[in-house]
Amino acid sequence: MQSVRKVINVLEYVIYSPKPVSINQAARDLNMSVSNVYKYLSELYKCGLLIKSNDKTYTPSLKVVEYSSTILKRISIRELAHPFLVDLMAKTGQTVHLGIREGSKGVYVDKVEGPNSLPMVSKIGASFDLYSTALGKAMLAFLEDFEINKYLKTVKLVKKAKNTLTNQDKLRKDLEDIKKRHFSMDMEENEDGIICIGAPIFDFNGSVIAAVSLSTIASKLNEQLINEYTDKVLICAKEISNLAGCKV
Repeated sequence: MQSVRKVINVLEYVIYSPKPVSINQAARDLNMSVSNVYKYLSELYKCGLLIKSNDKTYTPSLKVVEYSSTILKRISIRELAHPFLVDLMAKTGQTVHLGIREGSKGVYVDKVEGPNSLPMVSKIGASFDLYSTALGKAMLAFLEDFEINKYLKTVKLVKKAKNTLTNQDKLRKDLEDIKKRHFSMDMEENEDGIICIGAPIFDFNGSVIAAVSLSTIASKLNEQLINEYTDKVLICAKEISNLAGCKV
């Protein structure tokens, strides 16, 4: 554990340094041996956390920024959204989720269990497929075309429930419709017996940073309830988006 602490100290030193860091300088300021500082800097460089210049000085890499951005996104959007998720659950009695996209997967960052829903396998921190969930499709729909093409080239559309969209053309059409109406539906596409309604959450740039969804028992749904739940999900997503700085 002592060596881990030292590696973290070296990383923090480079991150907070106003200029590129040399091995000798870091060794002096951190009161470590040159050989140890060299070892730690080399490992951090191999991990992609540091950039090594021709003059053998080190600066933080964009991977550090990427980690920071992901952490901030998880914390801030969850804090912003949670009261609205609780409110949506209270008004509907259904389970509500908040998710973000990380690469070709989604991650649940919050979940509020509803008393009228079936138990679900979803857990905060767990990943989920984008193509088969209302949360995922609400985020996929607002990607650029080249991003959607890249996603479909790398992800196999596996049948997960009786209505999973495993045909790329059908999924593309669904995503086009979602983008037009600003809400998504999972009609027993991820779990049999469960229908979900989702909507994207936008930031001040108009970019989708997350999505909210409501999950309910398929056998208890009718058109009136679908419309009612959809309106409430859209209102919830809009309120969170407004807090996140979206002006639309």
